[in-house]
Amino acid sequence: MAPAHDLIDWLFAQQLQVDEEWAVRDEQGFTWWADRQAQRVEVRESHEGGADSDSSPHFLLSVRTEFLCQLELTDQAAVTINSCLLPYAALCGPVYDAEKKTLELCSLVRVSEEVTPFLKRAVSLACLLQIEEARVLGPGVAQVLMAHPTVSGHPEHGLREDPDALARGLLDVLSPHAYLPCPITGEDFEEAVETFMQEPPALSATAEDGFSVEFPFGRDSSSFLSAIPNKGHPRYGQGLLLLQSFVAPLMDEAEGARLALLFNEAELTCAPLGYGLGSYHYLDGVLHFASFLPNLLLSPEILPHLYYAAAHRARELSCGLTRSHPGETSPGPAPGSGVEAGEVERCDWCGGAICPGNAMITVNRHIEQIDVDEEHTEGIVTVIQADVVLTLCAGCGNGLNTDVIREMLMEAERE
Repeated sequence: MAPAHDLIDWLFAQQLQVDEEWAVRDEQGFTWWADRQAQRVEVRESHEGGADSDSSPHFLLSVRTEFLCQLELTDQAAVTINSCLLPYAALCGPVYDAEKKTLELCSLVRVSEEVTPFLKRAVSLACLLQIEEARVLGPGVAQVLMAHPTVSGHPEHGLREDPDALARGLLDVLSPHAYLPCPITGEDFEEAVETFMQEPPALSATAEDGFSVEFPFGRDSSSFLSAIPNKGHPRYGQGLLLLQSFVAPLMDEAEGARLALLFNEAELTCAPLGYGLGSYHYLDGVLHFASFLPNLLLSPEILPHLYYAAAHRARELSCGLTRSHPGETSPGPAPGSGVEAGEVERCDWCGGAICPGNAMITVNRHIEQIDVDEEHTEGIVTVIQADVVLTLCAGCGNGLNTDVIREMLMEAERE
């Protein structure tokens, strides 16, 4: 956990230069008030890797900033969020909490033990952009959605009267780079395509005004990633627009908007499928993940990382939206689960989202019939009816004691 705490300390003391009077620190990170919205920066979990793991050691770093409260997610509100907020995400996305009726701005990144300069810059800029958007966009968006901007204060010092210098000066940080040409040249894009994108997982790739790459998605579809340089953002000037698309179930605008928000919750609070720096939005049967990297973050060295992150997202969402990885033959959700393709499932114990591609544990009730014939002399089982009794995330399910459950069921029968 040392690299995680080192990054937290660097953000707190050096990059954000947090005023300790307006902060609360704990073992996992810190909460601070740059203005009148709390921002939480913390290590969410750590994975050690090792011989039995298919991933190298890494940790998840979460940044969340208060945005709106008292928000009823009506169909009209969902459609408005999907059309006015989600497509213009930079390094964070909105996440709705149905129980608290709040909308927060969230970013979540997977960081290896060797923290790259790009990720350090990206995480620190995500902190600043969340503060900026909560301060500047919050009141207007709240009015449109008939909600309220979230306002909170330090537990000891109350509301902050004078915003932190960083809260007032974000555009000054970006402005020296905002209207310069993209630091990544056409030759850089061509080299990245030729070096990294001419073999699997890419199906095809071209370098023309940035790059476009096609990934396998499901059994008979594709996911496309476009990286478009010199793209202007309404607030942050020039940068690199990343837009990745996935075929999704066709549904009406409100259902599509809710699907995008569910995937935001999964990727930006649970487990990032690539870099959790951006937002999903839904349009005409296609789910998009959009991210905008201001010029300040750009260098040729990041292109392979962006490519492999998108490849991972395509593979994992292939399971989440079509319920099958390329080459597999089991489309659709589990029988009796009540979950349609494209939905994010939830843990029955903790209520958390079960992220696309992640493991889950289910307890099922089957009505089965065993038949024997010449071809199946040892018997063949036909499942007549399947009901999912309990669905758990991996964290909760790992604590499930099957011996105890069996004993409880046996006791129930005796009673």
